[in-house]
Amino acid sequence: MSKKNVSCFKFNEFIFDIKNCQLIRDGSPIPLTQKSFEILQFLLTNRGRIVKKEEFLETLWEGSYVEEANLTQHIYMLRKALKQNGGENVYIETIPKNGYRFVAEVKELADKALVGSDGVSLVSTRDYAHEVLSDQILLDADIGNVHNDASFVAADLDETKLHISSFPRLLSIIGIALFLALSIGGYFYINRTSSVGSVGANTRKSVAVLPFRQIDEQKDAKLGLGIADVLIAKLSNTKEVDVRPTTSIMRFSNDDHSDLYDVGRTLAVDCVISGTVQRDKDVVRVTAQLYDVNEKHPVWTAKFDEKYSDVFTLQDKITEKISQKLSAELGVSSTALSYKQETKSAEAYRAYSMGLSYWNMHTAPAFENAVVQFKKAIDLDPHFVMAYAYLADTYAHTTHLSGLMSENEARALGEQAAKDALELDPNCAEAMAALALIYANQDRQNDAFDLMQRSIEIKPNDAHSLHRISWMYANKGNMKKAIEEMRLAQKLDPQSAYLNQFLAEMLLLDRKPSEAIPFLQKALEIEPNSVSARFVWISALEQKGLFAEAEKKILNLRSQYKLENNLSLKLALARGYAKSGRESEARDLLAEVLEKDRGRDNEWLIAEVLIALGDGEKALPRLKSIVKHTKDNIYRVKFEPNFKPVLDDPAFARLLKEKEVEQGW
Repeated sequence: MSKKNVSCFKFNEFIFDIKNCQLIRDGSPIPLTQKSFEILQFLLTNRGRIVKKEEFLETLWEGSYVEEANLTQHIYMLRKALKQNGGENVYIETIPKNGYRFVAEVKELADKALVGSDGVSLVSTRDYAHEVLSDQILLDADIGNVHNDASFVAADLDETKLHISSFPRLLSIIGIALFLALSIGGYFYINRTSSVGSVGANTRKSVAVLPFRQIDEQKDAKLGLGIADVLIAKLSNTKEVDVRPTTSIMRFSNDDHSDLYDVGRTLAVDCVISGTVQRDKDVVRVTAQLYDVNEKHPVWTAKFDEKYSDVFTLQDKITEKISQKLSAELGVSSTALSYKQETKSAEAYRAYSMGLSYWNMHTAPAFENAVVQFKKAIDLDPHFVMAYAYLADTYAHTTHLSGLMSENEARALGEQAAKDALELDPNCAEAMAALALIYANQDRQNDAFDLMQRSIEIKPNDAHSLHRISWMYANKGNMKKAIEEMRLAQKLDPQSAYLNQFLAEMLLLDRKPSEAIPFLQKALEIEPNSVSARFVWISALEQKGLFAEAEKKILNLRSQYKLENNLSLKLALARGYAKSGRESEARDLLAEVLEKDRGRDNEWLIAEVLIALGDGEKALPRLKSIVKHTKDNIYRVKFEPNFKPVLDDPAFARLLKEKEVEQGW
């Protein structure tokens, strides 16, 4: 076949659509950055042969200087998108010290080959303009901002979020999922006093809901994820249960769930919920199992058959069954887990769910796409409370929307969206959390804190809200309470690399490096390529006085990711030298950096090196600049152990106090 006629590549269940820039699996698009798409196309075009790393860099980054680590990270993200690590098929083979090779069997398809025997296109024709994400830095070589920006590692999580596309079938079984939620809630209510996973003085069961497996011919992994997501959302509303969020269970989408004990131990839960879905013509059958990890056996199994009709009529029928089941068998009030139908529009729900998938990615391109989808949901249903709430939360991440609008404009739009949601539902916890974040960035910290507290009272199992109130407590000067809330957030989502790392950073600010290191280890188990977690580990080793080990990690990091010229790593090395008495080497490195550094990116590290060298007065102007430009994380300055020698300086102490007043504390 002539290369110019090739429109798509097909390998196993994947179709790589060159014309429309799509990677499709079983009819559903898989989000990729533009650069990852280009790399996969290059591999497919050159399949079967080794493509050297230099060839990638020279061809795809022509005329630009790019670290080899960028290519490594894109290959890693491609493998995650293809689920190579979790499945049996290997697509991209690494040739050590050489390059990569695409090894799967590939068929070339022309446009006319894209229509099946039934006349239906094999590639969806709907608009995927928002499915291919614009390229972004996935491995940030400028790691000097790790202390200043808590969102530094957000790109590590891009490919792990929920994206639902099978809405007609998904909505038809939401009612069944709600029925399961109530049954499970009843079990936890009855057994709440026997939990081994207690939090504080309360005894609460912890549970993980795995993606339900489809066992009919037309499989769609997102359908099973959708059921799990509904169950998770409903169980999150009760105080009797600590439920793992969707992001924690995503990686089990292709698992056969044959060893639920192992899954339960991995997710650190008391119980695991798993199940299957099967549709035979107009009948939907859902089977479910509640497995006790501590006892190593199932607690109960159940099977539900429902005739598919109008999706909302079906939901009403299932809601009625829920009430009967509660009153007759479980002894649990239906109000705790009652279903609140957010919208009667399937299209609005579809747009909202797409918006959620983008919101979960927490990157600039994804947030921009989330705005589009949430606004579409609101246009389709002006009374859709959750669409307003998450639109507000998206606007609250102002720095990620700089390509669309100014920060002030984003805050104003976010505040209005949150207030619209609260006018429709005064108890919408998500809208309160969004408004709290907006207030925090408007120097209304006390108002933000009060709202966040109220949000958590309504929805106590939200790891994101607990993380936010954690840094609010820290800003108030209560590091003990901040760490307590952060531990709860990590406990609710132990498979979040970001939350594990953030907890470690909090513990380091509290001068507890030995407690911090295990959480950094956990973060790296989840995201092995996280440069930022390795960088924080260096600080932990320095706090313990293990300067030789810290230096070794810096050199390994520099070598592994080809970061020999990275200024941040040079400064980290200089800081260690200064602390360990190697003053001359520290000053030489600092002078080298100062000669090249012309911006504010490394102000934090430069200040740390100057203070370690005993030049606190020289560090003060940089610290003042840091404080001036800090919005919601002034606590990092107040509690940073490396700044301790200058924190008592009258001028600096006055500056911090003025900042607290300015922020509304």
